[in-house]
Amino acid sequence: MLKILICTTKTDRFMQLKAIVQELYPSEVILAKCKEEVTKSIMLHSIDTVLIDLPFTSDQHEIAYVLKLLNRYPDLNILLLLASKYVYSVRERVEKYGVFVISKPVQKEILAQLLSFLRANSFRFQNYLKEQKKLKNKIAEIKLVDLAKCLLMENEFLTEAKAHRYIEKTAMDERKTRKQIATEIIQRYQSI
Repeated sequence: MLKILICTTKTDRFMQLKAIVQELYPSEVILAKCKEEVTKSIMLHSIDTVLIDLPFTSDQHEIAYVLKLLNRYPDLNILLLLASKYVYSVRERVEKYGVFVISKPVQKEILAQLLSFLRANSFRFQNYLKEQKKLKNKIAEIKLVDLAKCLLMENEFLTEAKAHRYIEKTAMDERKTRKQIATEIIQRYQSI
């Protein structure tokens, strides 16, 4: 289920956008009437997508706010709904950061396609984060095993190959992971 935050000062505009979004996708749609409510709502509701429909004047401070929001929440999809006279100048400045800009009034078909794209993009980003976490864990394990090998080489006068073999064999014999064996070796030599 999508969790969409619509930032607008107009209740009727919120109701129109909410109706369109909920017709297209099963979603939870939340209202924020000002920029301060946006940050609070993102933290409270684990928002996927923010639609910002505020009186936007292409001001540098407004763009800085959007980029700050994206920097703070990198997995957030941000969609700016702007008056057509601002679309191209703002799009030029924010598109490279992954912010989407469309002109008002919003056409239902365009919003449907964009939400579909944003949803797919969110899934892809979540998969990327999972893969990144796996790689970080693998790197941490390699560092731990390398430290344990160094300690074995230094204290037991083993070659690197024999230290590596010792960790591998001990892990198999004791039915533990290499990480667990490396941690035990590090603790053993650091307590000396």
